[in-house]
Amino acid sequence: MSFSFKKQPGETVRIGTSFTNVLASGDLISSATYVVYSGDTVVTAALTVAGSGKITNETLNAVPSVNDTASVQLISGDSGFLYKLTILATTASGDKYESDVNVYVQNN
Repeated sequence: MSFSFKKQPGETVRIGTSFTNVLASGDLISSATYVVYSGDTVVTAALTVAGSGKITNETLNAVPSVNDTASVQLISGDSGFLYKLTILATTASGDKYESDVNVYVQNN
């Protein structure tokens, strides 16, 4: 699964990805994590991603999930850059799924 999203560097926005179409009947997302890439390089500072807002005790790269949807908050980003945000979800039955979000950051 993949989709694209555009934001400005000063925006803080929450995006989510639904895994409804791939979950087995009755299965739910039990945990999810994320990784951010710029090209082939994992980045940790250029595009800030918070799994559940600004909770200080959250697990590194943890993503909150509600039944079939995982969401993250995108903060900042360098104008003119394209980032790939990969959300990795694990279900209660142990299945693993991945969703890629192409995030383009640009001043309008």
